[in-house]
Amino acid sequence: EAAIASTVLTGLLALSIVILALVRRSPSRIKTALLWTSLSLAMCAQWCLGREPEHRMGIELYLAAALGFFIWAQLAKQQIVFSLNQPIYVKRGLEITLVVAVIALASFGRLFELDSIPYGIEGDEAKWTGEVVWLGIRGLPDYSGLYHRDALPVSFFMQTPFHQLLGPSIFSARFEVAFFSILATFLFYLLLRRLTNIPLALLSAWLLSASIFDISASRLANVESHVKLWPILTLLLLAWAIRARRWHLYAVSGIALALGLLTYDTVWPLLLAAVIICMIEINRQDVTRTEKARFVTALLAPSIFALPILLPYLASRLGYYDFNAKGWEEGFSTLWLYFSKVLKSWYIYANVDFLYNRMGPLVNAFLLPWITMGFFVSLATLRQRFSYWTLIWLAVFIFPVPIAAHSPLGRVYYPGLPAVYALAALGLFLFAYDSLSFIGKILQPLSVTIALVVLIWLPLMNLYIYFNETGDEQNRQVRREIGEIAGSAADMDTLIVLPNIPHGNEPLNNEYQMIELFMLAKI
Repeated sequence: EAAIASTVLTGLLALSIVILALVRRSPSRIKTALLWTSLSLAMCAQWCLGREPEHRMGIELYLAAALGFFIWAQLAKQQIVFSLNQPIYVKRGLEITLVVAVIALASFGRLFELDSIPYGIEGDEAKWTGEVVWLGIRGLPDYSGLYHRDALPVSFFMQTPFHQLLGPSIFSARFEVAFFSILATFLFYLLLRRLTNIPLALLSAWLLSASIFDISASRLANVESHVKLWPILTLLLLAWAIRARRWHLYAVSGIALALGLLTYDTVWPLLLAAVIICMIEINRQDVTRTEKARFVTALLAPSIFALPILLPYLASRLGYYDFNAKGWEEGFSTLWLYFSKVLKSWYIYANVDFLYNRMGPLVNAFLLPWITMGFFVSLATLRQRFSYWTLIWLAVFIFPVPIAAHSPLGRVYYPGLPAVYALAALGLFLFAYDSLSFIGKILQPLSVTIALVVLIWLPLMNLYIYFNETGDEQNRQVRREIGEIAGSAADMDTLIVLPNIPHGNEPLNNEYQMIELFMLAKI
């Protein structure tokens, strides 16, 4: 019913715009009609993808909508370029207020009831926190912890100070992840502020601040959750270096890049993204070949110095992913199957993953038509900095590794998530920009009101979905309860005896790290 109603409504509006454009012989209004029609088809397609019988129709409608978006972008390219590069003036006080609102929203989503939600404790979260505390706080040897610390030192040293300041606990570990996620949201705004105008940068940061998947990942203290900061910081520093044209600033960006590579393997595609963007940018500048070589070398030098740490871990991870067992001998059929699974995880349902355990796509389905619009508009305006930075960022994280390793999982995509929200913001921004110029001054106050309602209710919907529709697996709850029971009984003068079955694969036998951590927090 919602699909039919929304499609009929937007379709009738588009038809009215076409008739009006033909009567007044207005090419600009025909372009607006094409945009509205394409968006109507994309919205109907998304509804169809949510129902098993209509999957094929949804795909066909999305293809038609994508073609419409691309044609509209070609016809309106001059207008799009102007809107992307126009330095829209926003009073400094208003800008600061809006940025504070973005950070407040991000902080609420990541910190609200952090000590009790999620109620359970994820397995990697338990293991990672225990290893950090044993090595970083207690100074006790731990075989697995030593391996992880030596291979992924940045993740260890990001978390250790929070245990030192707040005391060793699962809350300290989660607070650290939430803190860096909030910081990354602010840096994301600063990055896009260098690439485009202030309203589009603000809109992108606003959407990211209340992302369902990001809230989920930013409340779990496992190694996959530490990665969001480094791609954003690296690209922000790279944008600064490109504008300043100084090799030592490229080196600063390179340090952030190397630290990201030493955080976790899901960040490794950042190396490719940074190099591609750097090469494109310096080739567009009037600098000598010697300077170009100096800039690229300065960017790569810290990562080269980190190779003795990276290469042994890289070899072990290649064995873990076991690319030879993925069926690549079948060639194109395997490639198409794995590519389609990546698209399904974004548009239909997310694959089961401990960072995100909700039925439905990785992002709020309402945004997917706008993401599609932003993607094809960026393809049509590929020479614009915002477009190619965002597409490169998205492409290197979303497609190669998830396809090659057959791992279409949210935690693998996570470092590329900000680029997805930048595309969603681009679609919303250009639609509003085009529609407001068409509607006229009389209806503009009503249109602005509707837009504000959407922008306020969308984050609230995301927060509702996270706090009400994502749950903890039973083993996570058992893990927490065993730790709490042991911790509540812990005392300097009390001997606690807990029965278990050695090698019995039962929670009590497996969760010694949580038992020790809760007891440690008590005594």
